[in-house]
Amino acid sequence: MDTADPYGSTGLQNQFISNMTFDTLTYVDSDTGEVNGELAVSWEDISEEKNGSDWLVKLQEGVLFHDGSGFTAEDVKFTWEYTATGAGNVVKTNAASAYVNEYEIVDDYTIVFHLNRPMLDFPSYLETKIYSHTAFENMDKTDACVIGTGPYYFDKAITQSGIQYGVTRFDEYWGGTDSYPTKHIVFKEITDANTRVSALLAGEVDILFDVDASSYNTISRNTDVTIETKTGANSYYLGFNYSNPVFSDLAVRRAISEAISKEDIVAIAFEGGVGGVESNNFCAPSGLGYAQIENTVSYDPEHAGSELAALGLAGKTFTLAYTPSKSRMAEVIQSNLNAAGLKIEMKVVEAANWSQFKANQDGYDLFIDYAAYQGALLYNFNRFFYTGGSSNTYGFHSEEYESLQDSVSEGITWDEMLSRFADLQQWVADNIPIYPLVLNNMIVAYHDNVHGVEISPTSNYMDLSTVYAYED
Repeated sequence: MDTADPYGSTGLQNQFISNMTFDTLTYVDSDTGEVNGELAVSWEDISEEKNGSDWLVKLQEGVLFHDGSGFTAEDVKFTWEYTATGAGNVVKTNAASAYVNEYEIVDDYTIVFHLNRPMLDFPSYLETKIYSHTAFENMDKTDACVIGTGPYYFDKAITQSGIQYGVTRFDEYWGGTDSYPTKHIVFKEITDANTRVSALLAGEVDILFDVDASSYNTISRNTDVTIETKTGANSYYLGFNYSNPVFSDLAVRRAISEAISKEDIVAIAFEGGVGGVESNNFCAPSGLGYAQIENTVSYDPEHAGSELAALGLAGKTFTLAYTPSKSRMAEVIQSNLNAAGLKIEMKVVEAANWSQFKANQDGYDLFIDYAAYQGALLYNFNRFFYTGGSSNTYGFHSEEYESLQDSVSEGITWDEMLSRFADLQQWVADNIPIYPLVLNNMIVAYHDNVHGVEISPTSNYMDLSTVYAYED
């Protein structure tokens, strides 16, 4: 782990540690899709037009930060302003701050967000971890940035670089400690997947989460270990490089999609369904506003082959790019597209170089990637499909799409927004800016004497605060 600062890294390890050490204003329940309060007690649209352009947020009283300072509206304002850009120690910026014109502090426990546009879904954007502005005033920022209000605090005393890092229960936690019976929780750094499994089975670790699907059978044969799965939030898809004008034709994208067997991908790359399930919707079921859509593309290799031939693409060479972890998916897709008459060349790109490689829009035609689906209603759709979106580095542009997405934001009621968002999901399925393939399964294994494990759909949301173990 490079840092315990929730805004200092986008790394997985950082996220599940800061989920224990920081609270958020609100959070989206991945099981119900509802927005619930945490540090925020209530939120109210106070705009004259009731269009969601001004939000009054009431805050929890009696909350202490790990440094002993009290939580107030000043901390919310400071956090949102400080994390608005990549200044200071900030790597993971607060994108929602771009929608705010002014932060108005009414009193210590009331703040008003004056937005630059109507947003009836703004409460879902309040899922932000809050810094202590007092800590930043009195400490070096490298120490201040790990001070939160969560049930645990980052504990340097049980952290050893390259070996382990740990958290200790904050006994003055505002929510009480009854739900957090474990005093210390230590995370071991074991980089090799097989070694992690061996450590679990040998009793050297109590819990293993984000288990590789290939390890499922090995672990499940152990009668002293419980292994659970949950449909995840990682939406894997086939992408198109729109700098190649051939992909501007929906008929080409549809024919390529028809040639791909999701069943084969699940069977071969996801261990026969242990590691994932077929997906027809870019939005994950755990996502806010997820809707059932009509699947308009089905696996039909014969029709795909004849369509590709009619489009003059038979025998054409396309380069498929992917990172090493997606090699088995790539091999299935290569085989499927070769069978449909295309020649697929493979290009493996190291994960560290992937984002820049994709953004350069050079050296590939097709690519395999995934979206970790979480956050506000339009968060992922905005960044993947809207022109200029942070993840739309592959060049997709559609005025029709952008008009539909804008109409979601302009919904006059929350129910109307959800209805329009369902239509937007169907549009993406019909028009195939990308082609959804598989949703991962989150797999967690733990010894039978371990309790309180709550599985999240993604490791980014995993929170082990409630775990405890009985001694044998």
